[in-house]
Order: sequence, then C-alpha cells, then structure tokens
Amino acid sequence: MITPENCSTIIWRDREHVDEVANALRLTAQDLKSFQVIDEIVAEPDGGAHADYAGAAKLLDQAITHTLNEIRGCTAEEQVQKRYEKFRAIGSAPETAAQDWQRKKAG
Repeated sequence: MITPENCSTIIWRDREHVDEVANALRLTAQDLKSFQVIDEIVAEPDGGAHADYAGAAKLLDQAITHTLNEIRGCTAEEQVQKRYEKFRAIGSAPETAAQDWQRKKAG
C-alpha cells in the first residue's frame, strides 16, 4: 500500500496530483464506505475541521452518539455477530477498482 502523496511524488515527482491519485487508488471516504470499510462519513464544519475544532467535535459527538444509540439495544452476542458480518463483508463492493477501470477504458 502506498499513500496518495508518495504515489504522486513517484509518478510526477511532486505532490500536486494527490487528489487524482486518491481517486485512482479508491481511497476516498466515499470509496471506503462503498467497500464497507467504514460505516459513516462524518461531515466537517464549514472551512474544515482544522478551522473549527468545536464544530468538528460537535459533529463527531453527534455521529458517535447516534451509533451508540443504535447498538445500545443489542445484546453482546448480537454485537459480536454484527461485527463478524461487517468484517466478512469488507471489500465485497459490487464493482472492484479493476472492473471500474476496465469499464471506463471500454466506454
């Protein structure tokens, strides 16, 4: 695995193509969600989390609280089963990066 920054540096000898590389490597938040690696994408406050720590913390608190409320009613056995199913499903996205590339190349 390589970071988008390092990949951009190797290919173009600069870091100006990081976004392009991240999209090609399918490392965006949307890609990770489609591969079921992550459950949710937490929005950032206007201007980004680095510009509004309190706003970012509030949005993160809301997301964590929502998730905890969802699992609060589950037994330990149900939580273990859901976790097992989640990890078994990771990467089982309907279209792989290779299939996506072939489709774009053909079309």
